[in-house]
Amino acid sequence: MLPEMAKAKVMITNYHAFGRRRRLDTNKTGEAVLSGWRKEELITEETEGEMLQRACGDLLTMKNIVAISDEAHHCYRARVGEGDEEKLTAEDKQEAKENNEAARLWISGIEALKQKGRTACHL
Repeated sequence: MLPEMAKAKVMITNYHAFGRRRRLDTNKTGEAVLSGWRKEELITEETEGEMLQRACGDLLTMKNIVAISDEAHHCYRARVGEGDEEKLTAEDKQEAKENNEAARLWISGIEALKQKGRTACHL
């Protein structure tokens, strides 16, 4: 299977790559000017497709993608109504919030790949 293995493309990235970035580099005043007197809504954040193109590049042209996470236990969606929050300190609550946001970002990126018709196997 060595010839088949040589066809594989390996990409190493951080979960931050799946965060949608701002496409428009301006402040609130600049946004107000650009939206005009009609107050048209500006799209300042990249689309899901643009994020995937930036984060995954050539992988999007491939059929089968396998995502291997070194920290897979950090890739989840928090359950609604988990009741341990009242026992946490303010600092612990902030840390839990940040951990949940990071976990959602990673799993959302994997799900976006899957929605694009790629077989995303997450290990």
